[in-house]
Amino acid sequence: RESAARKERQRKAYVNQKKEIQKEKEFINRFRSNVKKAAMVQSRIKALEKMELVKPEAEEKKIYFRFPPSPPASQKVVEIENLSKSYDDLEVFKGLDLRIEKGDRIAVVGVNGAGKSTLARILAGVEPFQEGAREVGVNTVIGYFAQHQAEELNPANDVLTEVEEVLSDNPDANPRGALGALLFSGNDVFKKTSVLSGGERNRVALAKLLMKPCNFLIMDEPTNHLDIRSKEVLQEALNLFEGTALIVSHDRSFLDGVVTKVLEVSSSKARMLTCNVTEYMQRLDEEEA
Repeated sequence: RESAARKERQRKAYVNQKKEIQKEKEFINRFRSNVKKAAMVQSRIKALEKMELVKPEAEEKKIYFRFPPSPPASQKVVEIENLSKSYDDLEVFKGLDLRIEKGDRIAVVGVNGAGKSTLARILAGVEPFQEGAREVGVNTVIGYFAQHQAEELNPANDVLTEVEEVLSDNPDANPRGALGALLFSGNDVFKKTSVLSGGERNRVALAKLLMKPCNFLIMDEPTNHLDIRSKEVLQEALNLFEGTALIVSHDRSFLDGVVTKVLEVSSSKARMLTCNVTEYMQRLDEEEA
């Protein structure tokens, strides 16, 4: 808000100065040949030359982000039954049951170490488990975004090659366009991924996600390294996304603007509640009171 107010002040100062300059120029042109006003005309010419010009503040570039249209989905997106998962002696889940249905917009919550990211990876099909079953709906197409993907870009690739490598069966995909919308313009797309900042790496990983239409989005900490404006754009894109979404994030205000359900995860059970994260926190306080 402060930035918007500052821009507005700057814009007004620019407009007022422009009017003032125009007025002075008109005076100079009108009395240029008037001998009696020669001194006055000269002083105004000098004042104009010395005037420090106000420039309007440039508009910050804003990312533009839209997910490709979702392929049709079946009612059951993914179901987990009696799932157990351990890392050596550390038991993460035991006998976990969970069903995700078409149109669910879920925030995953739980104490640190509750296995939120592990669950996201299991649902995405990239994490093995010891017991139980994971059944994917007939028409479910998964799109998965996680922090490690942003960290594990191929250092030998430039940005454009990194995104082009994931293209598959999507004639509408436009790698250059997606990268441009995510603020990689001109020669930026030929930067090596190894020299990118954290925020840039995140944006490349998001561009890769846009190359393949999906109907079940799984996102683990998608807002890390994103500025406030970029978060808003991602929020808007998720709200326009027609499919099912499951998001692991510590950013409550981001989640509140997107989700309609909260999945509370602990080692032995998953509890699904119909509310946003703020409402869930209020409910927790009431339960503990």
